[in-house]
Amino acid sequence: MFRTFWLMCLLLLLANAPAAHAQNDKIPVVVITTDLGEIRIVTHKNTPEHSANFIKLAREGFYNGTTFHRVIQGFMIQGGDINSKDDDPNNDGQGSIGYTIPAEIRNEYYHKRGAVAGARLGDNVNPKRESSGSQFYIVDGRKMNANEIQMMGMQRFTQEDYLNRPELAWLRTIDWNKLQQENPDSIVKLNTRLQEDIRVEYEKVKDKYGYSDQAVKDYAELGGAPHLDGGYTVFGEVIAGMEVVDKIAAVEKGPNDRPLKDVKMTVRVEELTAKELKEKYNYIQK
Repeated sequence: MFRTFWLMCLLLLLANAPAAHAQNDKIPVVVITTDLGEIRIVTHKNTPEHSANFIKLAREGFYNGTTFHRVIQGFMIQGGDINSKDDDPNNDGQGSIGYTIPAEIRNEYYHKRGAVAGARLGDNVNPKRESSGSQFYIVDGRKMNANEIQMMGMQRFTQEDYLNRPELAWLRTIDWNKLQQENPDSIVKLNTRLQEDIRVEYEKVKDKYGYSDQAVKDYAELGGAPHLDGGYTVFGEVIAGMEVVDKIAAVEKGPNDRPLKDVKMTVRVEELTAKELKEKYNYIQK
């Protein structure tokens, strides 16, 4: 009986070991330092390739000396381009480190304020929506009401699904300028008919293209850029320093939304346990 008791204790200890170990595992926190302050970022668990690449580049010092080369207040700040290290402002945003990251687009990670995502080339040359090997952006965003968010979900469905359906191929053959000149009333009627059909069809796939209750709440209370959802990989989140993002987004800028004065960054990686992350930043890694 004594032996059985100790065997049971041993089994209980072994069963609890992984959980105890997980609490002590270190979670990388990417710290971006600029003249305007520091931004702290934690990457997501379910975007492993983007997360590993971002942390690797941060550890190696790749981002040191790069800038936030494109900033749009109320939308986002973008950085991480190798070209932004040189003295030519005209090539910023066009650089490549020689590889891309396969898309890891997931519905649970969306473009709320503070989201960190991979920049990429457009669908016309990048249909698989692969991310840049180094460039990223942080969402500044704006608040919007539930109706606006609903409309954005419907727009995503229209662009990504509805208009690509084979039975609507005839729409892509219409000479709209000619039709406008010859029969403008027919455009109005066609538009009305299509809008009604889109509403009906959207209801069937709302779960795929619409937004969760939590997303609607976040976009209404925090703000964001929901029109980017489904098109770009969100792989992390700012846990501290959003006031710095706001400052960077508001700097004076010139052509191509480039800051007139370089916003350079140095980047390092800190490591915290899940407990420390919760205590310091009230954040649980997702």
